[in-house]
Amino acid sequence: MSSPANHFHDFGPFRIDRAERVLIRDGQPLTLTPKAFDLLLALVERRGHVVEKEELMGAVWPETVVEESNLTHHISVLRKVLGESAGERPYIETIPRRGYRFLAEVERVETEVATAAEKEFGVLPLGGMTRERGLPPEGGIPNKGRLITFVTIAILVLAATVAWFYFRRPPILIGKDTILLADFENKTGDEIFDGTLRQGLAIQLQQSPFLNLFPEPQVRQTLRLMGRAPNELVTVEVAREICERQSIKSLVAGSIVSLGSHYAITLEAINGQSGESLAREQVEAESKEQVLRALSQAATRLRERLGESLSSIQRFDKPLEQATTAKLEAFKAYSLGIEHSYRGRPMEAIPFYRRAVEIDPEFAHAYSVLSVVHWSTGRPGLAAEYAEKGYALRERVSEYEKLRITSFYHGFATGDLNRRIEVVMLQRRMYPREWSGPTDLGLTYSLIGQYDQESRKPARPSASIPILPPRTGP
Repeated sequence: MSSPANHFHDFGPFRIDRAERVLIRDGQPLTLTPKAFDLLLALVERRGHVVEKEELMGAVWPETVVEESNLTHHISVLRKVLGESAGERPYIETIPRRGYRFLAEVERVETEVATAAEKEFGVLPLGGMTRERGLPPEGGIPNKGRLITFVTIAILVLAATVAWFYFRRPPILIGKDTILLADFENKTGDEIFDGTLRQGLAIQLQQSPFLNLFPEPQVRQTLRLMGRAPNELVTVEVAREICERQSIKSLVAGSIVSLGSHYAITLEAINGQSGESLAREQVEAESKEQVLRALSQAATRLRERLGESLSSIQRFDKPLEQATTAKLEAFKAYSLGIEHSYRGRPMEAIPFYRRAVEIDPEFAHAYSVLSVVHWSTGRPGLAAEYAEKGYALRERVSEYEKLRITSFYHGFATGDLNRRIEVVMLQRRMYPREWSGPTDLGLTYSLIGQYDQESRKPARPSASIPILPPRTGP
């Protein structure tokens, strides 16, 4: 019978936490891809034995045929993370033409949950089995069937208790909480990821009706109040200060690291007041082209960890490459356009949006933003043209973006403002904590002369690009 308890593997200055799937050195978590972690765990659990290459590949890539070069690459990654250097006894020994062997002494450390059962019943769970420990009680060896029954009942009670506390634990976030997105830490040296991944994460999280993102215009306004440039990178330290000023409960930070041709993407939710880590997700992309897909996977897992229900995630979770574009260059161009728009330079943003739809003509999200920018700069004809193109591709996007695109279509192309009001009101019901709804509704009411509508008064600036009345002139 397998043990419900977690245990650690300690070797040298390192500790492997199986439950959290993290490698720790001197109390600090290290960046390690999921596949590299699986490989390290397979070697450590067979410490001192030669593990054949085929066995390792089967354990790390089950039901998948991979080249031996993948195994070699991940072994190299592990050696770098473990800090192996020439002239020293390595942790991982290469056995030519056979496989690898883990050499370091490994100590298995049981958690308190596991040792409680051990103390009470005198047995130690080990690798899916139990073995007796210590001398039998006075009067002879206990009945084997009775012992197994006691152990079974104890484990079931323990599992039920753990499950009860797990499912009754308070969520990390509740509906009224706001989160701030920090800039991604790009450790790859490749500029294509600068700004791109943060914008992708914002789009991915924005489709959730549970999460409440702090608006980008307010981020930049707060930076000014802090005496910083409004376009300054929002590092974790800067984000913490913004959280303290604005009483924001948590922030989400991300990083990307290159591991040869592979990439490791990490997302971490952090308490904005104390700096405590609330949740952490790490995924691996096998190539640059797979980064957006991997980012979506990490964001989905993080949403669940933050407290969003599974039913909500299933309904409002369209992968980023489907909701926007699968082409990283197109998304990079789009992100540069967004940056210019937020800096108050919409005319300079237009070429970047156009470049995005040239690279990917089915990039509905980019057409939608183009319609907004042309409308706000007094080009209603172009606004209508791009609004129609975005509307024709609306089935590709998330539920949130579908509402936005439909709103722009009726506002800029058909001119049916009553229909637009219906769409925006539906958006407000589905996403009650998203601030663009009240803003857009108020502006639309003002266009039809209904100034007495209280619902048109937004409490805060919109998190999206503002929808402005048309201006005269080119």
